[in-house]
Amino acid sequence: MQKTRLGISVGLMGAALYLTAFFGGIIPVLLLAGYVLLFEENPWLRMAAVKAVAVLLAFAFLTSAIGMITDLTDMVVDLFGIARLSLSTLLSPFTSFMSFIYDIVNFIEKLLFFALGVTALFQGNIPVPVVDNLIRNHMA
Repeated sequence: MQKTRLGISVGLMGAALYLTAFFGGIIPVLLLAGYVLLFEENPWLRMAAVKAVAVLLAFAFLTSAIGMITDLTDMVVDLFGIARLSLSTLLSPFTSFMSFIYDIVNFIEKLLFFALGVTALFQGNIPVPVVDNLIRNHMA
């Protein structure tokens, strides 16, 4: 079993990357990925570090886009509220639907990072097609 410079297995470090994304957020993942990219030589581990950051950023982009749509809807409701026209009851189902979509995306994100973390313990990989293609095209 190959070890990192820290003395832990490569699989455990990969799992730490994904599970940090599951629990911690962008800053801890960037710190761990930065360490891996600067100091570790294992190609699988380096790919896992880039993939953890890329998947986290993809989900951040997706949830931000959903949030922007909800914010736009709220702005329209507020605008019509100024004119004393009530659109809130008309757009309430749409807002609830977007909230539901947001919850589904968050659930899928957590499920994917958990599965990636468990798979990484054995230096496995779960394909995430769009992210994997981007990494393959842009990583030397």
